[in-house]
Amino acid sequence: MVEMTNETIRLVKKAKKGDDSAFEKLLKEQYEYIYRTAYHYAHSEQDITDIIQETTMEAYKGVSKLKEEHYFYTWYIRILIRVAGRITKKSTHIKQVNIDDYLEQVITVENINDIEQGLDLMTSFKQIDKKYTEVLQLFYYQDLSIQEISQILKMPIGTVKTNLFRGRQQLKSVLGGDYFER
Repeated sequence: MVEMTNETIRLVKKAKKGDDSAFEKLLKEQYEYIYRTAYHYAHSEQDITDIIQETTMEAYKGVSKLKEEHYFYTWYIRILIRVAGRITKKSTHIKQVNIDDYLEQVITVENINDIEQGLDLMTSFKQIDKKYTEVLQLFYYQDLSIQEISQILKMPIGTVKTNLFRGRQQLKSVLGGDYFER
């Protein structure tokens, strides 16, 4: 999760008062985090762009109503998830990645096993229940705490814990019980 420094909270306060440059700076500082989150919900590069743009517009319109400055990014990601749901329902695109270009950039001898595991996990996520996938992605890929996931998804903490447990079980059955022991 994003660390909220005094400077970040100061920028949020300025953005709430209508300072466009403060709002822009907040989003630019965490663009990679925002992009990664949108990527988990999108089917194409166009969808990612649409999700981020629409989320930013909604957040910009509502930032003055934000009650707690230190929850700015949690609030923003909650909007992003809601927008992503709307856009991906409408979308008929198939997520296309030029795998050769991607692999050329990221493969090294040291990380080949990590890449293989990442591809296995991406494929496995498509085979398990969506409600579990969402919680697993927020927990493992976005490094959100159970409490933060509960706030973002507006779901009780117990439900988040249950979905994490069941999601792990489904992943284990899809990947095989000894997958990570190799």
